[in-house]
Amino acid sequence: IYQEERFPGEGNKFGTGDLNYQGFISPAKPGKIIWGIGPAIVLPTHSDNRLGTNKWSVGPAAVVLTTPGKWVVGAVAQNVWSVAGNSNAPDVSAFLLQPFVNYNMENGWYLTTNPVITANWEANSSNRWTVPVGGGIGRIFRVGKQPVDMKARFFWNAEKPDGGADWFIQTEIKFLFPKK
Repeated sequence: IYQEERFPGEGNKFGTGDLNYQGFISPAKPGKIIWGIGPAIVLPTHSDNRLGTNKWSVGPAAVVLTTPGKWVVGAVAQNVWSVAGNSNAPDVSAFLLQPFVNYNMENGWYLTTNPVITANWEANSSNRWTVPVGGGIGRIFRVGKQPVDMKARFFWNAEKPDGGADWFIQTEIKFLFPKK
């Protein structure tokens, strides 16, 4: 994560954020709609206090998706509440919704959007929501026998808390380990 200084003299920060784990249990034989439910766990693994919460948080998570033709359409949602951590740090009550749409093209290329919409229920109403709008392009390819997924996306924040970024770029390289 890179965060520019929010006020003069604070300085910029670059580092890692908190780890957000989601585990899903789903039917063994899914139909046209695939779904799952399970826990969301946030671990305070950030490298700087500005980049994380200093709280362990847990709550429910759910996923639903379908794959009509060349499309993948669905959403992931969770809400977590703090359960442990630094007693001086603010409590956590946070919602996350990530709708996703992929359109798959030739030679592993795809168009994608997957904005991470969040709400901080502890914040006042004018600083509660972050709502990004945007998308990008990606490609699945092989390096030797290893499948790799690489993508780049650009988002503009239509709604954001005071001091939040106007826009951001996400790049991702993911090594894939499909079932044989």
